[in-house]
Amino acid sequence: MTDEELIIAQGQENNARLDLTYIEKARFASTLLRMSFSRKAVEQALTVNHSQVVWFKQVTDAVPDEILVSIGRAPKIGRPRWLQFAEVIAKPGNIKKARAIILTEDFLTQSSDDRFSHLAKELTEKKSEPALQAVWADPKGRKLASFTYTDTKCTVQIDRRDDPDFAEYLYSKLGDIYRDYEARKPASE
Repeated sequence: MTDEELIIAQGQENNARLDLTYIEKARFASTLLRMSFSRKAVEQALTVNHSQVVWFKQVTDAVPDEILVSIGRAPKIGRPRWLQFAEVIAKPGNIKKARAIILTEDFLTQSSDDRFSHLAKELTEKKSEPALQAVWADPKGRKLASFTYTDTKCTVQIDRRDDPDFAEYLYSKLGDIYRDYEARKPASE
């Protein structure tokens, strides 16, 4: 038998006997391609078509092997989710983030499918910018109001325990405060 014939026979036997998951097939295909086996031999070894080999390669080219190994078999994760994950991890900075996440205890203590889902979620969730906080205290030193600033809004929170009427008073004065603010703004040209 030639090396190619041997790989095809071994691949078909393993594929039938072991019930390989999507990512296991993708990693096996990637290994064979790196060893310079033809795409046709890979297709025959895994009993898949040309498109499937292309998809395997898309995933394994985008996702570093150390991340694939850390996720594991992921038996419930199929082609569509792996292809989507490959697009997500290819975004700037996501490989570095993923490498940090796979070392956390929260990641490591989960099942393989849950590790995949956890990592995908962490890489796709938009983290809000940290908010700047300020506290206003009255002349007696009581912290009556806190201000939380983000890029798009400011939230004012009044602590009603020390002075329950201050919030209502402030609310009643907002019109006057805004008029004073407008009067202080320089006239636009």
